[in-house]
Amino acid sequence: MSTWAEAGRVLADELERSEALGPFAEEDSRLRMADQLLQALDARQYTVTKRIMRTEPTPPPATVVSASRSVTVGDLCSNAGMIVQRHTTQEEGSDHVETELPCCIRRITVPADSDLEVDVVCPFDRVRYTLRLAEEWDGGLLACFEVGGEVLMVKRRPAKRRAW
Repeated sequence: MSTWAEAGRVLADELERSEALGPFAEEDSRLRMADQLLQALDARQYTVTKRIMRTEPTPPPATVVSASRSVTVGDLCSNAGMIVQRHTTQEEGSDHVETELPCCIRRITVPADSDLEVDVVCPFDRVRYTLRLAEEWDGGLLACFEVGGEVLMVKRRPAKRRAW
């Protein structure tokens, strides 16, 4: 069906529902009136087109790497949004947990708070993360690192100078 015919059908259906223009009991009368309206628009150089409603594409779900799997720095930098899980350790009586970064064996210490959300940057591998802690079934906390991408420049702390 052409756009013109579709527009005629839409106008005819609207004329049937409308009470302001008077009753158009017969379908032929409504279609004739719709055709006259379309011709009037065409004479004034209006174009009748069908608008296509586009929905935003939903992003694919994030890739989740379990705590027991290792990943390379290349995988981390090329998959922004990836979530890498790591186990945490907590000393008895401490209010902090310790976990290793996904990119290397370096360890960080953060407060043991299940509502924690903090940005972390590994200065050696230049990878940025958002760290969230989640409660595990055994009562411990699981570190979930969401990869933010590669950082171009990282400022490291200067080495301490020795006094000779």
